Amino acid sequence: MIVTPDLSEVQESVEAGQYHVRVTDSETGEWNTTKGTTKYIKWTLETMNEATPGNNGRKIWYSTPITGKGAFIIAKLYSAATGEFLTKDNAGFDTEQIIGKELNVVVDINDKGYVEVKSVSKLH
Repeated sequence: MIVTPDLSEVQESVEAGQYHVRVTDSETGEWNTTKGTTKYIKWTLETMNEATPGNNGRKIWYSTPITGKGAFIIAKLYSAATGEFLTKDNAGFDTEQIIGKELNVVVDINDKGYVEVKSVSKLH
C-alpha cells in the first residue's frame, strides 16, 4: 500500500534550550508499567516571545505523573504556574487553573530524538 501523508501542517520540533511557553491544553492518560498503571496529565505548551517569529506557536508536550513516586513533578508544575505549593493535605486542583499560565521551560532532546522537558519554572 502506498501512503501519501499530508505534512503541510507539521512544524519543526523545538531545539534544546530554554523557552517561554503558555499552557494551552491538558488531557489525562495512563502508562502501563511493570509495576502497574501510572496516571498522568499530558500538557500542551506553546512557545511564545521568540526572537524569530516563526518559532512562536511551536508545541511542546509535557507529561506529569499524578500517581506514584513521580507525582512530585506535577507539584513542581503547579507551583511554577500558580506560585502556590501542593502538599499531601491540599493536593487537589482543577487543571483549568493551569491553562493559560505562562512558564519558562528547559528542554533537551533525548537519545531517541524526542523533546524532553527537563525543568519548569515561573517567569522571571
